[in-house]
Amino acid sequence: NPDLNDDGFTSAAVAHELHHAIQFGLDAHEDASFMEMSSAYVMEVVYDQSDAASAFIPEFQALPHYSLDYFDYGQPYQYGASMWLFWLLDDLYAADSADALRYIWVYSRQPFDGTNVVNEPDYFDVMSDLLAASSLDLDEVYASFAGDRWFTGDADDGTFAEGGNFPGPDIARVLDAGDLPSGDITLSDDTAEFGASYVRIDLDSPSADATLALTWDLDPGVEWTILSLRADASSDRSVIGTAATGTELFDGFDGESEIVLAFVNRGDGNHDPDNDDWAGSPVTFSLEYDDPSAPGGGGDDGGDPLGCGCSLAANRGPDGAGVSALLAFLGGAFLLRRRR
Repeated sequence: NPDLNDDGFTSAAVAHELHHAIQFGLDAHEDASFMEMSSAYVMEVVYDQSDAASAFIPEFQALPHYSLDYFDYGQPYQYGASMWLFWLLDDLYAADSADALRYIWVYSRQPFDGTNVVNEPDYFDVMSDLLAASSLDLDEVYASFAGDRWFTGDADDGTFAEGGNFPGPDIARVLDAGDLPSGDITLSDDTAEFGASYVRIDLDSPSADATLALTWDLDPGVEWTILSLRADASSDRSVIGTAATGTELFDGFDGESEIVLAFVNRGDGNHDPDNDDWAGSPVTFSLEYDDPSAPGGGGDDGGDPLGCGCSLAANRGPDGAGVSALLAFLGGAFLLRRRR
C-alpha cells in the first residue's frame, strides 16, 4: 500500500500477514474472527514499539455489547478483539502465552478427508479445553474480562500493559442517582452472547446513610453475570449476581463518585462462532436511590492443555481514514469465506 510509509507499522503488518500464512497451513477453515484477532495480537507482540493494535482496540471498546466473535470484513472490530488475547494470554498465561496461542491453533484443526469443511472443533471449543485444564469455565473467564476491560482509559489501573492508551468501553446509559427514571429501564441495544453492556450511575456525594437499590430482569434463556465496578474504590470488581432476575442493595458508600454496572451475557452454553449468530438479549433493570442525610433526602424515586498460574477474582471509534488505510493493507490479499 503506497499510503503506508511508516516502517514500524509496515513491519508489524508483515508479521500480521505471515501469521495468516501460518494459520492457513494449520487450519484454513477456522473462523475468520479468530484469524484476525490472533494476527493482530501477534503483530503487536512481535513489533510492540509500533503500537499497531492501538488503532483497532478503540472500535472493539466502542461496541462492547457485540459478540467477541463478531466479524465484519474490512471493519476494525475483529482486529480490536485482540484485546481479549492480550488479557487471556499475557495475563492468565504470562510466560506461556506463545504456547497457549499455539495450543489453540493446533488443536482447532479438524480431520480433513477432501470433502469435510466443517470447522469443528473451533477456537471456542479449544479455548474451553485450555481453560478447563485450570478448572476454569470460558464463559466465567469472559465475565472477568468484561469487568477488567472497564479499567482502561481514564480508569486505567494497570490491568492492561497499555490500558491507558485506549478508551474504556462505551457506556450504554449514564444515570444521575438524584434524578433516576421511575420504573423499568431497558437499554436501547441488546447484549449479544459473549458481549457486555455498561451502565454508569453518577453519585452526588452520597452520605454514609445512602442506599442504591438495583433490580434486574434479564433473558432466562442465557447465563448472565452482573458486576459492580468502582474505579474510585480500590478498583473494585464485584460479582453481584449470576441469575436472570435479582436484586442488590448498595450502601456504606465511602467517597465513591460513581458505580458502574456491567451486564455480561455468558451465552446459552452452545455458542458457536461458525454460526455468525450475533443476536442479543434485552437488558432491563430498575434503580431506586435514597440518601436520608442529604438535603431533601429520605425517599427519592427514582497434548494436554496448559495450566495457567492464575486466579480470577470472584468478587466510539478511531479515525476512519487512518484505520481504512491500515485495513486495506492488512486485508487486501486476505480473502475470507463469508457464511451468510
